[in-house]
Amino acid sequence: MIIPEANVKNLMLREDVLAAVEQGKFAVYAVRSVDEGIELLTGVPAQEIHARVESRLSEFADKARAFALAGVKKPWQASAPKK
Repeated sequence: MIIPEANVKNLMLREDVLAAVEQGKFAVYAVRSVDEGIELLTGVPAQEIHARVESRLSEFADKARAFALAGVKKPWQASAPKK
């Protein structure tokens, strides 16, 4: 379980959960930031995850722009007026 570090002082666990923690069957992780949680969950530094996300979003944006521009005809591509 991941909880904000600020909530540790208010954490109340049942006896069976405490026993599971002591036996290593359950864990409670307190994190100070989302980045700490990302690193805990993935095992990858948060900055690397952010860089991957930024790169992928940039790819999506480039594809969206290309798709939008594909439907726009240039003035020299306009069809001749119908007679």
